[in-house]
Amino acid sequence: MLDPKFVRENPDRLKEIIKNKGTNPEKANVDRWLELDKERIEISNEIAATNQRRNEIAKELSSGKITEELKVEGRTLKEKEQELQAKLTPIETEWNEISLWFPNIPFDDIKVGKDD
Repeated sequence: MLDPKFVRENPDRLKEIIKNKGTNPEKANVDRWLELDKERIEISNEIAATNQRRNEIAKELSSGKITEELKVEGRTLKEKEQELQAKLTPIETEWNEISLWFPNIPFDDIKVGKDD
């Protein structure tokens, strides 16, 4: 599997390699992968922020500052995290499936073609 950073930084080169290697461009869809990657990162960041706030609430609760507002916010954040995770799972699945279709990057002196 290719480094996601390489794919983000070199989408046109990857498209050319896919074409030259004879890989199915519909299954190795770089543009769709980039869309999914952006969504995946956004949702992952949102989950991380939610977890961070939940941890802050847990610290406050464990230090004795138990209020109904904190309890409600904690439950709300837990539900939000579950919703985000449910949204993230199919995105990651499709992202991984497309990634598996990306061919290895050839050396510059390799000839273009489907076989040896």
